[in-house]
Amino acid sequence: MLIENLPYIGLTIISIGFLIVFFGIFGLAHLDSQQTIRDTIDATLQKGSKQEVFRHLLNDRSASLPQGGVDQVIAMSAQGMNTTQIAKHLNRGKGEVDLILNLKKKRGSSHEK
Repeated sequence: MLIENLPYIGLTIISIGFLIVFFGIFGLAHLDSQQTIRDTIDATLQKGSKQEVFRHLLNDRSASLPQGGVDQVIAMSAQGMNTTQIAKHLNRGKGEVDLILNLKKKRGSSHEK
């Protein structure tokens, strides 16, 4: 009876071996990706203060907006549109619109002081 089941046992062992190899490779790739992210963050933080890093990231993100994207968000807000409406109209995330408007408020209040 054991000899009759031998091919099935062999296929099961081979399948388990393939799964171990697959998940091992996937796990190593994931760990390498995480380490790359950590290294990038550490290198960026060593270059300057958190505020400088945040400004740099914000400027990079703002550069990816279409021409006048930040100005459009501010103008729509001035017209009375809420963040959800602006985000839908510009096909942007609501969090991104909130961030732009909050930064505009902070910059406006810091200039008034």
